[in-house]
Amino acid sequence: MNVERTLATMGYRMADLLYDGEASDETLRRAFQTMWTQFPYAARIQQVSCFILDVDGMYRSVVDIQNGQLYLESNYMSEDQVASVLGGHQDIVRRHRSGRYEIWIPVTSDKLLGFVTIAAQSTLPELTLAALTAFQQTISLGIRHYLTYRPLKERLSFLQSLTDLSRLITVSDNTEAILLNLVRAGVNLLGFDRATLFVFNTEGTSIERTIYAAVGSAPIELHQTPPLPPFGDEPMELPNLEAVWVPITAHGQRLAALLLDNVYSLDRPPQDALQAVIELGTQVGLALQKSRLIETLNEKATKDDLTGLHRVDYFYDSANAQLARHTSLGIPCSLIMLDIDSFKEINDSHGHPAGDAVLVQTAQIIRRTIPSNAIAGRIGGDEFVVLAPGANAAVGEAVGKAILHALASPSGVLLPGGRPLTASIGVAVSPSDGVTVSELIQAADKAMYYSKRCGKARVSVAKR
Repeated sequence: MNVERTLATMGYRMADLLYDGEASDETLRRAFQTMWTQFPYAARIQQVSCFILDVDGMYRSVVDIQNGQLYLESNYMSEDQVASVLGGHQDIVRRHRSGRYEIWIPVTSDKLLGFVTIAAQSTLPELTLAALTAFQQTISLGIRHYLTYRPLKERLSFLQSLTDLSRLITVSDNTEAILLNLVRAGVNLLGFDRATLFVFNTEGTSIERTIYAAVGSAPIELHQTPPLPPFGDEPMELPNLEAVWVPITAHGQRLAALLLDNVYSLDRPPQDALQAVIELGTQVGLALQKSRLIETLNEKATKDDLTGLHRVDYFYDSANAQLARHTSLGIPCSLIMLDIDSFKEINDSHGHPAGDAVLVQTAQIIRRTIPSNAIAGRIGGDEFVVLAPGANAAVGEAVGKAILHALASPSGVLLPGGRPLTASIGVAVSPSDGVTVSELIQAADKAMYYSKRCGKARVSVAKR
């Protein structure tokens, strides 16, 4: 076997792979896996590695093949460690270390760009200096190409990711979608290991919620909000954490803060990542402000100004949709009508501000008491209505009694003079009492007035 020709040919084939494929770590690994299968005396080789000079001045193992198995975890060597073996020269070095023999093959231009190491149980005398030099000269062509074009590819990929994310965010008017897309993109598009988004309350004084995503997992909301990192209100790169920190504001209002880090891989953030994420944060801030304004306007259009419960029209639309869906499945729904007892006397004796306070507190109690899937609305001055999907007559009556109990409890609504607030409640059930909101309200209204005639402060179920 002409070992010199074999190694030169193998080096050319590896260089061809690097020229023809993408300038990426994956292509470099594939080239060295090909080398392993074709290398003379491969059965006696324990390990082949390729270290590349990184932007931080460390040499990183992009390739690490041990006994035919590729390992993706990177190892690092400092310039001093490498210089202690290669001495800053271009010469191939053989050495014996830790019970095995190593061959170090430098890759250079005007400086040392990286090196290939071959480790074996014996000295491999068949690999002559001439053969190794032929391999060095040919494989260096491919590695230099990889080192030239990899940063450009990473830069283009990073900028394209930012463009895609910017387009996705600026067209959205949904706050939740913007937040989730930002966190998801921090990992999937920008390539960080983790993304943590701290969302502030309306006043910007405290964290309202925290959304988190990591490599291989979907964004989740953390139930226990971690403390806000002490990085301040200015964007910054955090070299010790391989992270970037970007507060998100709009017109001086603090909305959120984004922490992107590489805590697992320890890879440096992409070049100019901080400036790019700052620009993205500006767009996100404006998009968030716009989406919150739209949601506020939508809420004003659908919610009662005083109580925050649904307005009449919106309640009818939402409740009718729920009724139709549950009726088609043969599932009952309860409609609960509530009228505050002696509300006119409260207004006449204590004034409209006191009456408004009673309405607000009553609405709060209704929200706290009804099932999570129920819909509540204010349909008159002191009349409230609740649709409880999936609730039969017994459950609807129980919900009505729970509201009465909550109103009269010590933590409920106390009128001036310490008298507890009471209400008269009527319950109607679909489909027996009707299959539309109008029909159920008519039946529940009759039951509610029956409660008033029977002494108030009680719940009555519509009679069929």
